[in-house]
This record gives sequence, C-alpha cells and structure tokens, in this order.
Amino acid sequence: MRFHTSIALSSVALLVPMTLLAATRLDQTVGSLSGRGTTPSHTFEVNASEFEVQLSDPDDAGSRDITVRVPVSAITTGNSLRDMHMRESVFKGFLDAGKDMVVFSAKTDAPLSPGHVAISGQLSILGVSRTQEVTIDLAGSPLVATGSASVDLANWGIDTPGMGPMKVEEKVPMNFQIRVP
Repeated sequence: MRFHTSIALSSVALLVPMTLLAATRLDQTVGSLSGRGTTPSHTFEVNASEFEVQLSDPDDAGSRDITVRVPVSAITTGNSLRDMHMRESVFKGFLDAGKDMVVFSAKTDAPLSPGHVAISGQLSILGVSRTQEVTIDLAGSPLVATGSASVDLANWGIDTPGMGPMKVEEKVPMNFQIRVP
C-alpha cells in the first residue's frame, strides 16, 4: 500500500514539471520521489529509485500530455524485510497480472513559470484507475518543482499490510522534488 501510494503520488508530482516543458523525458537523475508509510508506532520512508516522466509538445490549444511511470521493483523502504513483505502482500497480485508499473497520466495547460499549480489526472495502480490531484510549487532558476499528494490506498482496493500496531495507514503522503532542466 505504501509502495503504491508513494509511486502514484511521486508520479503525479513528476508530471507537473513535465507539463511545463516541450517534448521531454525526465528520470531519477533530475529529482526524487518519496513518500511516508505510517503505522501507529512509527513512520518510514518509501522511495522510487527509478521513474520516467514523458511530456508531449503542446497541442494547438497549448495543452500537454503527461505520463509518469514507476516500476514496482523500484519502490523500496530501506529495509529488506519490509520490502519483501510489501512485495508479497501488496504487489504480488500486481506482478502476477503482468503489471509492473504504477502510471499517472494527465493533460495540462499550466505554464512553466514560478507559482503554484494543481494538476488532476488518472493514477493507475493494480489495473484500477482513479482521479488523483497533485499540487506543485515552481520556484528558482533553474526551475525546481516541489510538491505533494495524498493517496488513499482503499480507493484502489489495496488492503494495507501489517497487523496491530504495525498496520500501515491507508492514506499515504507523497512528496517530490524535481529540477527542470
């Protein structure tokens, strides 16, 4: 659940900066995607070590298509036992179905300039697509996009792993920071 949420939110966050560029590809060399798994007893980081963001050239109306893909295998928590448990309990069905990516897609006409942007798109996890909003702040030179989203795993039919004080909460906050070249 944490993995799915972090991937989804991270993907959304990456898509925002992409919508501001010409046909472009961004990956982990220009930023980071991370989230936070929370249980009643502790919190832990969830990171995507790989991701790809594709942004189309603007169409006649000035809108761009954005697609963010995160391989399930690139989602980690920094703890091998926890990672193994997450892959077994959360991602097993994902991998069994031949779906190895979490995907966010959106269309936006937001400009590439300093300010605050909210982008709404479709987040696909385990073959289920739902609307997901991502908020982004653009600042600096070179431009840096930082943002966040909150993914409610129950909306994608994902049972949170764990039990008792180790049960992961359904809502997973995601954060990102991307340098826009």
